[in-house]
This record gives sequence, structure tokens and C-alpha cells, in this order.
Amino acid sequence: MGIALGATLNLSGQDSITNAATTIVSRQVAAYNARDLDAFANCYTENVWVGRFPSNLFYKGRDTLRQKYSDYFDRVANTQVEVLQRIALGNIVIDKELATDGEQKTHQVAIYTVTAGGIAQMNFIFDEDVPDPVPIVAQQLEAYNNRDIEGFMKTYTEDVRLFNYPDQPLSQGQAPMRANYKGFFENTPDLNCEIKNRIVIGNKVIDQDYLTINGKPYSAIAVYEVEAGKIARVTFIQP
Repeated sequence: MGIALGATLNLSGQDSITNAATTIVSRQVAAYNARDLDAFANCYTENVWVGRFPSNLFYKGRDTLRQKYSDYFDRVANTQVEVLQRIALGNIVIDKELATDGEQKTHQVAIYTVTAGGIAQMNFIFDEDVPDPVPIVAQQLEAYNNRDIEGFMKTYTEDVRLFNYPDQPLSQGQAPMRANYKGFFENTPDLNCEIKNRIVIGNKVIDQDYLTINGKPYSAIAVYEVEAGKIARVTFIQP
């Protein structure tokens, strides 16, 4: 798990926020499947942002969303979404979905950011036919738990980039990453990460993890993007 101390999230006080977030996301899924446009659109904030991961904007605004889905429902008779997996932490809900679009079925992931007013952001990841990204992510997790800095860094590309969600740069290249994690490994003798939930789509692995760091529990989400057999980008998602 490629998360250092500064990128972790304490577990306390998150359950009620998570429950509220999953409730509104489940409500919009149900409204979508019922093709109830009013109920569906009302699950979103007035200025909702809709795009493709990490930050490619499709459009903004509930009125625009409503019009696009109205046109879509008019054009396509058979529309359905089945939630296959869900990761939820704080106000972030990540669903892996099987989407039916007429006669076509595809896998996609939707990352929802929920506020008091509804869903404020819906960020899609679409499936791709690529080599399995899981083995290299598993290799880096093993090295992470062993605090093996050399084995850990070997799982990353030379120009690896780290971000806070959706696209706030943290570092680029092996040198700053190595310096950060070397000190972290040396100062955290009880370091341990366990995968609570994992979503795989295309070249991306989305992990929800429980960590132990100096006697304290933390939870975190990371999106790993694998290119040519190594991890090229990691995006940390925090509420």
C-alpha cells in the first residue's frame, strides 16, 4: 500500500458520514434504474461536476445533467446499472457497476463525492482490455508491510507520480518518493496494511485499506495505475 503517514485518514467519526453518503448514492442508483428523472436529478447538487477520472470534465450543473439523461432515456429504452462492488470512506463512495446500454453491457467505476446538498461530483473510470494490474500492486503491498524500501521502489516507474484526488500533485519521480517512504519505514516499526476492499478495472486497482501506524488505526483509499508492468501513478482519495 503506497500510503505514507501524511496521506492517511483517521477512522474516528466517519461512520455517520459514510452512511449518509451511501444512502444518497443508493437512492440515485435506484432512481436511475426506475428511469425517474426527477428523483435522479434531485440526488445531485446544483453545481455538480461530472467527468472522467482523474479530472477530465464532461459537464457541470444539475440542469445540464438532467437534460443529458432525459435525452439518453428518450434515446435508449433499456438502461440499467447493477452495483457489483462498493468502497465507501467518509463522504466518498466508489461503485463498480455493470451498466446496460441498450444491448451492450460494460463495466465502469463511478467515484462519488457527497456533500450535505447531494452528490457534488461523479467521476467515471471506464474499462480497458489490458494486462492484469493486480500482481505488481500485490508485490508493492508485500514490500510495504516488510518496510523493504528497495523492493517497494522497484514496483514503481522512474517517473512515478503521486496525487491527492483528483489531481493535486504530491510528488514526481523516485527520488522524493524514496526519501519520504524511507524515513516513514524506519520510524514505523509496527507498520501494517490490510486490504479491506479492492476494485479492479482496466489498468487501475482501487484499494481500501486498514493500516496500523505507531499503534494507531487508519483507513485510506488509493488508486494505482499500472503501465508496462509497473505502478506509474497513485491517487490518494480522502474525504
